[in-house]
Amino acid sequence: MKELYNLLNTKGKATHFGKLLNQQMVKTTSMEIGNEAPDFTLKDRNGKSYSLKSLRGKYVLLDFWASWCGPCVKEIPNLKTAYGKYKNKGFEIMSVSIDRKNEQWLKALDKYKMPWIQVIDNADPKIAVTQNLYYVPTIPRTLLIDKTGKVIGKDFRGNALELKLEEIFK
Repeated sequence: MKELYNLLNTKGKATHFGKLLNQQMVKTTSMEIGNEAPDFTLKDRNGKSYSLKSLRGKYVLLDFWASWCGPCVKEIPNLKTAYGKYKNKGFEIMSVSIDRKNEQWLKALDKYKMPWIQVIDNADPKIAVTQNLYYVPTIPRTLLIDKTGKVIGKDFRGNALELKLEEIFK
């Protein structure tokens, strides 16, 4: 993508599509292993704000999901296992729901009883985390972030997260 963008002249980069390409590049780059995960602040079901940066000092799984997403729901038991095993060793999960209706999200929180940080990103698309900071073309999408805020893994399924955490916390 970067090579294509660099082929554009100044006028091309200033066009609507040039700007979109640049935005996409920035979002994709932010999720590459070794790069710093962009900070954001979202609210939980009670209106309490959580920022990603406030979790520095812990390993954090950033989990993008939605209540209507079958594969997301299928991963909840795996997340519960990993969380239960490593939460007292410096591991946290921040699940970012992309549900557009709070009622659906709240119902899912009650149903699945996920004991980690749950926030929702249903704001105006112009300021939404999943639209502007992170490349989330499909869900579930996960990023593992180290204690300093750097991305160290992504897109864990099944017991892959637990295996990675076992490696980290041995």
